[in-house]
Amino acid sequence: MFGKSGRRKSDQRPAAVRRMERQSFIGCVVIAFAYWLVQAPVCFEAISGKDQAPSDYNTPFAGEAFFGLFAIHAIFVAVRYRRIVRLARTAGYDLCPNCMYRLTGLPTEHTCPECGNMYEKDDATRRWREWVDRANRNAPPE
Repeated sequence: MFGKSGRRKSDQRPAAVRRMERQSFIGCVVIAFAYWLVQAPVCFEAISGKDQAPSDYNTPFAGEAFFGLFAIHAIFVAVRYRRIVRLARTAGYDLCPNCMYRLTGLPTEHTCPECGNMYEKDDATRRWREWVDRANRNAPPE
């Protein structure tokens, strides 16, 4: 059920990918929270039943602005994914799982010269290949 790293065997994504996905999720949460802060007075006024119209507190076009932020964030994440996939393919999936440093020409088991983490080339290559295959399951070939 669990591998050497203590993670589920089904979650053997490279650490660089997990870190990028976590950053993307945090970005979405921050945008959603900011939107809630802008729209909260409208909701509270509507619930309280005061005479003042809730739209008096509403920032004009706030929904559109935050939708735009979500769209820009989604495009940024898609471009990052595409760059990582392209880097993995051009390097022959021979990348450090932690920092994406090219391991071409380095020993099969050693520490990464970029980040200092231990790696096994075969394991790193397998993890990158599996992740790229999963990430591009429905994508057209390049």
